Amino acid sequence: MTKLQQRILATVIAALLFPATIRGATNQSTVIWFNRPAAKWTEALPIGNGRMGAMVFGGITGERIQFNEDTLWRGKPHDYVRAGAGDQLAPIRRMLADGKIKEASALAKEKFLSDPVRQLPYQPFGDLRFHFPGHENATNYRRELDLDSALATVSYKVDDVTFKRETFASYPDRIIVVRLTADKPGQISFTLKLTSPHTNSQTFAVLPYRRPRCAFSQPLFVPQFLLKKDQDIKDMTQHLLLAGKVPDDGLSFASGVRARLAGGKLCLGDRELIVTNADSVTLLLAAATSFKNFQAISGEPQVRVTSDLKKAAKRSYDDLRARHIADHQKLFRRVSLDLERLARHRTFVRRQRFAQREEKLRRERGLLEVGVPSELTAPRRVQRAASISFKIATTFFSAFGANPLTSMYSGTFEPSALRSEQ
Repeated sequence: MTKLQQRILATVIAALLFPATIRGATNQSTVIWFNRPAAKWTEALPIGNGRMGAMVFGGITGERIQFNEDTLWRGKPHDYVRAGAGDQLAPIRRMLADGKIKEASALAKEKFLSDPVRQLPYQPFGDLRFHFPGHENATNYRRELDLDSALATVSYKVDDVTFKRETFASYPDRIIVVRLTADKPGQISFTLKLTSPHTNSQTFAVLPYRRPRCAFSQPLFVPQFLLKKDQDIKDMTQHLLLAGKVPDDGLSFASGVRARLAGGKLCLGDRELIVTNADSVTLLLAAATSFKNFQAISGEPQVRVTSDLKKAAKRSYDDLRARHIADHQKLFRRVSLDLERLARHRTFVRRQRFAQREEKLRRERGLLEVGVPSELTAPRRVQRAASISFKIATTFFSAFGANPLTSMYSGTFEPSALRSEQ
């Protein structure tokens, strides 16, 4: 059979097996949604751009957006070669040749593997902590993650006002963006804090000289490293800055928030940003560490943060959003696979219905294991479905001369986000 015939046959088989599957991404449902906020980290909605990532909890009176940056860890430049390791290679090989597997493993672990054997852990960076007064009795709540646009959205209604928060991580502009809107003017009021779990860190309110501070705030304190360039302070309009080190002789890190308001008032307290009666608010979040390469951690994170915020601040929200979506969809829409059309239901309901339908089919075919609870057989069903899907996908792509794994990871790498369903 020629390659052309193989391609035609693969296309026909795919069309017969999945008549509603091979289609444009714009016609398929790609939304994961819930009707309540996340109660724990694994229930939050993830966003990421390959360098920065965040988990959006979707709280009502109190929102948390936990964010990370890909170079923040507890380690530092270090030579992991164990002294005298080369001398142990020949004895280990002899033991393996003689069938002394346990002895060879013990010797390798004691004198051959790296020093230390385990790497130090990756670290969380910080949190955006919002407080929304007067939102206690919210209704019509919904939080969602649209996989096609990589937008995490939270919406709800308080009295006769609908509030909406939209969050995304932009690869082209190297920032995380949070947009807060309401369908009536002057309704957005909140307090924002920028915090970190690292004890060796501090948040600073950095305000330009032409703007007043909150009447109750402490005198302005500017961290010493910002005094290197006075112009940087003047340019950092409406800013919260988080700076720290982990550990004392390891990486230093910094993150900054810039706020842009339409209407309303903004002031900075001692370590918080306060917005009252705004029509809309756009928050830009940047983060960086002193990591330069595996041998050097002498970079200046505050300089990188300031640079990223300055560049992003020159663009409108609509421009930032459009650039993000275009960049994401260029990768996401290369392949489309629709397994089920139940978008009107919450994600955990869709999961339950899929399991019920699968069990019904198994009963009809007489394949359900007698006396074994269905929940115990679920992993096997999932593995079988994944295996079949992968075989079909591999056949389909191979017919067109493409390797699905190579196609999936070519170009800019955007990590598949951790998803946990309620």
